[in-house]
Amino acid sequence: GDGINDVWLVQGANIREFELLVFNRWGDVVFQTTDVTTPWIADNDSGEYFVPNGVYNYLVKVKGYEGDAFKKSGSVTVLR
Repeated sequence: GDGINDVWLVQGANIREFELLVFNRWGDVVFQTTDVTTPWIADNDSGEYFVPNGVYNYLVKVKGYEGDAFKKSGSVTVLR
């Protein structure tokens, strides 16, 4: 809530198809979007509550207009 790192957003150019999935430590999807402009604000997918502090894994799937495609995975840490 201090305006610094309040959201987590994937950025890119020439994106035709996009999917972002964020998982908790048990592998449950807590956030999913196909809109590259939608940030994750560390809430659950229904938006009913914020997730607890911890490490969350993500998977990004992207297809570009020129036929290129890739997947990237990693982790993001939530600390309030």
